[in-house]
Amino acid sequence: ITPGFDLYAKYVIHAVGPVWLDGSHKEEQLLRACYQKSLKLAKQYRCQSVAFPLISAGNHGFPKPLALQSAMNAISEFLM
Repeated sequence: ITPGFDLYAKYVIHAVGPVWLDGSHKEEQLLRACYQKSLKLAKQYRCQSVAFPLISAGNHGFPKPLALQSAMNAISEFLM
C-alpha cells in the first residue's frame, strides 16, 4: 500500500495477479488471495471505499468471466 499522491485516492493498494496458464495451477485460488489481501489492507487502513480493476484479466490472460466470478466471490466472502 502506498500513498495516492496526485490521484483522487488516499492510498493505492498494489496487487500482482497470477498469470493464467491453463487453470490447473491454482490460478483461481491465487487470484482470490489478491482480492482478500487487498481488502484486509483496506480494512487495516480504514478505507471508506475501494475500487478494483479486473485483476489478471488483461495481459495476464485470465479469462474475464472467470476473473469476474473470482473477484465477486472473494469480495462477497469478505463482506459476509
